[in-house]
Amino acid sequence: ELKKPAKSASVVKLQSLLDLSLSSEDASFREDVKVTMASTGLYEWLLKVINVSGTIGGEEGEGNHDAAVHEEPKKDRDEDKDDKKALLAIDALALDYTVKFPLSLVISRKTILRYQLLFRFLLHLKHVEQSLASMWIEQKTAPWRRPVPNHPEFEKWRLRVTLLRTRMLSFIQQILAFVTFEVLEPNWRSLGVTLTKVTTVDQLPRDHVDFLDTCLKECMLSSAKLLRVSRRRWAIFLIESQFHLDCVQYCASSENVILLPLVVS
Repeated sequence: ELKKPAKSASVVKLQSLLDLSLSSEDASFREDVKVTMASTGLYEWLLKVINVSGTIGGEEGEGNHDAAVHEEPKKDRDEDKDDKKALLAIDALALDYTVKFPLSLVISRKTILRYQLLFRFLLHLKHVEQSLASMWIEQKTAPWRRPVPNHPEFEKWRLRVTLLRTRMLSFIQQILAFVTFEVLEPNWRSLGVTLTKVTTVDQLPRDHVDFLDTCLKECMLSSAKLLRVSRRRWAIFLIESQFHLDCVQYCASSENVILLPLVVS
């Protein structure tokens, strides 16, 4: 279901799957967790907000969403249009939480928005990692391992693709490890220490938002320059994994062997 386009995915099915996964846990608040579909991609939305306000805000960022479209350079607008056309359900998936009183005094829509951004970022990284991992599984099948002695250039190309996949997978795994163990976990522990020193109700949500802003900044989600680089990088990773799989499966057959020079060129 997550491989479908965002507009074609069934939110009802995804919600039922989420409820099923939470039913096995002692989740007393699982009825308040809802599946939602964002209308724009993660990096596209962040770039529009940063171009207008310079920071990732809550209601302020949402209110300036339309105005940001006119602020962006033409090149970025063209890239955003391409991303929007290719937006899949897994890239638009987000979780919303219905906060009830008096918890709503501490957890506002601003904090929920920041949690959604972090969730979508981690989900996107995991999606890229799984795509590269599936490429590794595919590279153990016959089309990748069958000798082609009459076309040594094709065998060299397969080796280069395998090495490229290994480096890309290692890179994305290091990014995931950095985000989870070097950013989220230490900042979460720091938040716990900070909350023990809170003396007023107003200080609690302020420290909570500071924790989330720090996580977003250290995850490289608050810089327009880094966002553009990350968006292109992960898109290349996904395209490369699918392209090489299709090429080898098509060209490995005997009737298509004449096309091998086109693949390796």
